[in-house]
Amino acid sequence: MQKIIVRTLFDITATDILRNYKPAYLIKHSTIKTEKDWIKARKQQQNWETVMQLISLRANPMFINKPITRKVKLDEYGYHMFGGQEWMFYFEVESNDVFRSDNDPVGLLKEDFKNVPMISGLKDDVVDCEYFRINEPQINVLFKVVEIAL
Repeated sequence: MQKIIVRTLFDITATDILRNYKPAYLIKHSTIKTEKDWIKARKQQQNWETVMQLISLRANPMFINKPITRKVKLDEYGYHMFGGQEWMFYFEVESNDVFRSDNDPVGLLKEDFKNVPMISGLKDDVVDCEYFRINEPQINVLFKVVEIAL
């Protein structure tokens, strides 16, 4: 088994808002009170769904945690800024080499993510494009493999 950590500057908050807005939904919802907030939460969920679909192209992710946010230095992403916010989550796959390409254990994952459109301008304050950048001087998604001892 293999655990993979995904970090991104796109807002991929898993809001569980699965439908487009209808006024009746607000009555039933406990935290979202306006149509504008509903639409934003739906867009965040759509980003999360896009990421999960990309991962699922080659593997069945298991033991997925919902993304958490944290403040980070952005030098790993190629930005010369003091700090920003990133979204981070992990998942596990059964096969250790399912995303391997040559010497890169996540090479195929990077290829699958490359240039995929995302919704920006939600809570992401650093992202200056609307697609995943993988190999440019300023990237917006990182992958790290953590081996799991059985």
